[in-house]
Amino acid sequence: MLGIFHPVRGWIMETAIFIQCASQQAADNALVLHAVEVAVHTLEVHHGLTVHCEDDVFQLDFEPQLHIVTPAIHLIKSGTVAVPPAPGVAKAIDLDMEQQTTDEGCVLRALHVASYTLSVHCGMLGVSEGDAWTLDFKPQTDMLWQAMALMGVDTSKPLRAPIPRRDAEDDDDDAPTL
Repeated sequence: MLGIFHPVRGWIMETAIFIQCASQQAADNALVLHAVEVAVHTLEVHHGLTVHCEDDVFQLDFEPQLHIVTPAIHLIKSGTVAVPPAPGVAKAIDLDMEQQTTDEGCVLRALHVASYTLSVHCGMLGVSEGDAWTLDFKPQTDMLWQAMALMGVDTSKPLRAPIPRRDAEDDDDDAPTL
């Protein structure tokens, strides 16, 4: 036990360690919040952008991803989610699940979806008003991976794409992929 012994109060815990832990948790929460806010901003800015990928030309539609990622901002800001999560929470979170049962799971899914989406589109040729450039989301994905690591995800192992599983009977090629 860290602290000092007071003759009337007994053991008094040293507050410095608690202040240090609270400061670290606040910094970790701020990093995760920043990663999610940057992801939302990046998805919003690039939503509707025309891109060229191989021989295909299409507009980016990030509405489904924004629907998943945006609510995570409130969960973090409200203090509902703690970084790192409580012991044992990481084991209960399945990043493949569409509907998470915990607030931490919702934030992790948001981080995972944003990271996957930006990774997939990184390197594509964006075109707007006659200007063309290569999309580079590496800084954003690095930040999202760091946030996932703070949330207890082992980032040294590959993660599955956050795409819903489809039944073998479902041959609909137009089914949503997120």
